Amino acid sequence: MAASGERRAHCRRRPSPRRDLHRRLRGRRPRPPPRARARERLLVRVAAEHRRRAREPAPARTGGVRRRERRWHERQPSRGRALGACGPGGAARDARRGLDHRRRADRAASRRPSGAVVDGRAGDSRRGRRDRHCGCRERQHTDARDFHRRAVCTHCRRGGRALAAARRARLPRGSGAVTSRIAIVAACPFPTLQGSQLLIRRLAEGLQARGHAVVVVAYAEGLEDALTGVPVRRIPAIPGCRARGSGPRAAKLLLDAALLAKVWRVVRDERIEIIHAHNYEAALVGLAAGRLARVPVVYHSHNALAEELPTYFRGALARRAARALGALADREVPRRADHCIAICHELVDFLRARGVGAVDLVAPGGSVEEFPARSSGDVAAIRARFAFGSRPLLLYAGNLDGYQNVELLLGSIGRIRHVVPDALLVLATHAAPRSVRRVLAARTDGVRIVTAADFATVRDLLHAADVALCPRREWSGFPMKLLNYMAAGKAVVVSAGSAKAVRHGVNGWVVADGSARGYAAAILHLLRSPGLRAALGAAARRTVEDEYGWDRVLDQVEAIYASVLAARARAAVTHAPPLPLRAAGYE
Repeated sequence: MAASGERRAHCRRRPSPRRDLHRRLRGRRPRPPPRARARERLLVRVAAEHRRRAREPAPARTGGVRRRERRWHERQPSRGRALGACGPGGAARDARRGLDHRRRADRAASRRPSGAVVDGRAGDSRRGRRDRHCGCRERQHTDARDFHRRAVCTHCRRGGRALAAARRARLPRGSGAVTSRIAIVAACPFPTLQGSQLLIRRLAEGLQARGHAVVVVAYAEGLEDALTGVPVRRIPAIPGCRARGSGPRAAKLLLDAALLAKVWRVVRDERIEIIHAHNYEAALVGLAAGRLARVPVVYHSHNALAEELPTYFRGALARRAARALGALADREVPRRADHCIAICHELVDFLRARGVGAVDLVAPGGSVEEFPARSSGDVAAIRARFAFGSRPLLLYAGNLDGYQNVELLLGSIGRIRHVVPDALLVLATHAAPRSVRRVLAARTDGVRIVTAADFATVRDLLHAADVALCPRREWSGFPMKLLNYMAAGKAVVVSAGSAKAVRHGVNGWVVADGSARGYAAAILHLLRSPGLRAALGAAARRTVEDEYGWDRVLDQVEAIYASVLAARARAAVTHAPPLPLRAAGYE
């Protein structure tokens, strides 16, 4: 019996020194479950010398370490090695049957001719797509994929997803080197003549001209006017669902769902690095796609939804519910983006009060080059073409939605015509027929609606106008029409809520919000003073040229993109999974 017990003790399995060291380094912790142990066995084994930048000779093989264990995945063969050729005659049998058990990358690389260019570099029959260099100086170290689907360099721990130059192949390139791949999401018809769409267009064209790869994703509708060098990816047309004007509609639920699918495909296929979403619907779509694709999202806030959303409803209960829903969106949506852009100081304070930390002010831009000076003969020809004659002309250019406060103009024109009988109010719009019928139902004399099919029509009307009008009273927006008025050199009468770039008596005339009497008095004052109109228009044009150029806007947006990508790269390094003990040099 004693001999039998000694034999059993002698045959008992003794722990190896390597496992004993492994347990001492881990400390007294419970044994991980089998699933975690299986994941640990599949991690990439890289020696500690490979993590340092100094080139040192690889350590000699120690007992118990399998061949190539230090450099290759334990369940992945070396490059060019075939799998599955088991048993006598297995390789020959598979060759006769036309089977190839190698990895997909190796199979594709073996079929390419020597020297072929693949993903921006020369092809190698022994190298697949997964073996890309991350950009660090260690030529031996390539991107390796872990179980979190994140490309991490095994040498410098940097994210290869943002640094792989081979992924910049599908989008058209600008005049310079591509620095970022940007998807601009617009949950609206694009392009159109509305202010938000005009801002998106100028921003996309400017970024493309600076060398970024930009693609705009929008609804199916839009003008036929093509953007300069910027591709537009549209959702397919859905029968019975059309986005007519601004505001909430049941059809937009289907349109936004199709937009989400489209954005996801664009981000995946074009390897987008930044999603730039404008307004709340696009922000929801962009955040969902960014979460799925692990791409940072920059939210461009144009207004406060709690202020604008109630203007689309008439009943008191509906307006109260819309205000509550808008407040919820203002509180939850912007803070989930990686960075926020606000178009005015009031909106910056509004977002920071709701917990948004990363928010910057980027006011819209204007261009005086789009409004060259016209001679008196050209102005007379424009007036004759529209049959205006020599009447005093008051111009409003924009959509006729409720938040624009067009009713203030309709209430003021009667007071103005009581003093100046031949004054004419022109509403230049591309609005939907329902909005046009609502304005015509007021039956106000001295009002004329001109349908602007393109921006050239708006430009001609601005040259022919005597006074330009902006009655909008919401504080959270920055009307693009205001910058167009000022760039054209026109005297502007603006409500106090939307007077973002106007200084009273210097480059425009500011009126208290909602005062039809005050608005009419300001217009009459300017009609009686042609010298004051000319001085205000010249000062407004200088303001746009000096303070609101598009180069300033593009510089600020590029700085935001750089900070977002840098923050995402730091987060990828910080949250990268730790190397196992074998990769750290312990055996």
